[in-house]
Amino acid sequence: MSSKSPTFYKLLISYMGREFLGWQKQSQSFNTVQGILEKAINKVSKDALINSIGSGRTDTGVHALGQVVRVEMKSDYPLDMFTKGVNNFLPPSIRILEVEHCDQNFHPVFNSKKKVYKYVIGSLPTRPFLDGLFLYYPYELNEELLKKGAKAFEGKYDFCNYFCTGTDVTSTTRKIFSCEFSKVSYVDLGFNQIYGDFYEFRIEGEGFLKQMVRLIVGALLSLNEGRVDLQDIRTSLQVPLRQKLGPTAPPDGLYLDRVDY
Repeated sequence: MSSKSPTFYKLLISYMGREFLGWQKQSQSFNTVQGILEKAINKVSKDALINSIGSGRTDTGVHALGQVVRVEMKSDYPLDMFTKGVNNFLPPSIRILEVEHCDQNFHPVFNSKKKVYKYVIGSLPTRPFLDGLFLYYPYELNEELLKKGAKAFEGKYDFCNYFCTGTDVTSTTRKIFSCEFSKVSYVDLGFNQIYGDFYEFRIEGEGFLKQMVRLIVGALLSLNEGRVDLQDIRTSLQVPLRQKLGPTAPPDGLYLDRVDY
């Protein structure tokens, strides 16, 4: 340790969310990603952690491939203390991938320029080793219709119909840069060629409301099943509705893919 003043670090972490009660630490439970991460950091550093801030509050069961975390420590520590030391005290379902020093003014939420989420669905029947990693969808998919439906969400709109209360926000207006639906190949897993196909909804935006992505996916699956049409989706982005266009999609298939700064 070379300094007695606080030192700030930027961590890139990945986690499988099905085991945890979301990212945000809770006073009544330690089984959150942030709670477990902070406990591991304190164990290695002998309680030198001051605080940690994540780029997004992923819900229970939601995964992250590229969650960004700012960590403030009482002193300066070698970078490999995080990638080696802290990882040794984390469960295999949480990994620190990268770490670097950062300025104290860096804020994972307010400094982000774009967040990318993906939602994975598949026709692969449930298997124990894939439980919670994607949404099993047993219906035929109208790919062209879903592509048009996804495209309708691109732009700056009031997403009041795609928001669940629980987090105070000053505005429900958000800008979506890109919303796409496509078939994807997970040949590296070796599953889709044997059992079924996988598809992704990929959404890039400047920021997202609570359960916004899951409600967008729910509306698009309702579109696929004929319960709503394209005009219903366009209308939902213009005026408040009495009810949602579709159910909130389960957390299983949702991944925070990356955050750009």
